[in-house]
Amino acid sequence: MKHILFVDDDPLDTRVLRDILTMFNPADVKVSLVVDVGTALRFLRSNEVDLVVTDQLMKHGSGDDLLRLIRSGETESGGARTTSDIPVILLSGAADEHGGFTASLLKPYDVNQVIAVFEQLLHVTLAHPFRSG
Repeated sequence: MKHILFVDDDPLDTRVLRDILTMFNPADVKVSLVVDVGTALRFLRSNEVDLVVTDQLMKHGSGDDLLRLIRSGETESGGARTTSDIPVILLSGAADEHGGFTASLLKPYDVNQVIAVFEQLLHVTLAHPFRSG
């Protein structure tokens, strides 16, 4: 099972992405939700996560802040587990260049793009009823 951590203070955005993912593979994807950078750091220190998805603009921190802390090892618990190489997807309402993130998804979300990015980063094939080809 793949574990995805969503970090966003907008419940609608996280619900949309969670619903897209669980609609296609509900048994193979576990989704956890947190609302700020501090909670995300605590979560990452005590949970195994395969992918982090973060909004850029939040009330308490930014996606850039979280990415910097993940890449610097601030999320590591001191054990053998390393978090600095976890893929991090940025959710953004602007098409600006966002360096350092593994991928970015532009709001409003395109279902095909969401599925393609998650499949690539999680190394899975999601059951996508609208897949062409």
